Amino acid sequence: MTEDQLEQETLAWLQGVGYTHRYGPDIAFDGASPERADYRQVLLPFRLREAIISYPASSEARFSVPSRMASRYEQAPKDLTQQTQIKLE
Repeated sequence: MTEDQLEQETLAWLQGVGYTHRYGPDIAFDGASPERADYRQVLLPFRLREAIISYPASSEARFSVPSRMASRYEQAPKDLTQQTQIKLE
């Protein structure tokens, strides 16, 4: 299996479970619908936030997010995208 075949199989699977594929150059900072500041930005904070917030509503889970936990759903994308430095010695 080539890298391209693996990528196409993975994209097909993800689309099959409900994800939408977006072509990388289209969402690049200089693309038709920019969603990132530059090519080094691998996480898309807006998409991450929306995914975390909408997860309980879109999942098959049989629960709702209590209002006391709503702030954690708002904080999670910030925590996940906070840059930390690891010092290798």
